[in-house]
Amino acid sequence: MKLDKDFWSMQILIAEVLAIAGFLICAIWFLVVPVFYYQNAEINLKAFTEVANLEPIGCINGDSDRDWNLSCTARNKDRLFAVSCGYMPWSKGCKINFGQLNQSPPVQFSLFKE
Repeated sequence: MKLDKDFWSMQILIAEVLAIAGFLICAIWFLVVPVFYYQNAEINLKAFTEVANLEPIGCINGDSDRDWNLSCTARNKDRLFAVSCGYMPWSKGCKINFGQLNQSPPVQFSLFKE
């Protein structure tokens, strides 16, 4: 049985449609989902700051490193804290990213012995 040219052109068309659909699904997942679930990160931040006796400032609405956490900020009287809060429905809680905000002053050093 010999397959004709129309059969292969239909197969190529189906493959192209599936490739474009896959690309669109990935783009929507990585670009829209963090914005859609932004409120979950805010809720997690508020719950975390109540327990940690901090004041919530807010979260960004994009997952730049794709770790299922949004970068948020909290503060007490004199310090800011970088906090990562989960934004997906199954992600609960936050964690403080030590060493990102209000770092200690840089170490003073010299290239020459004194």
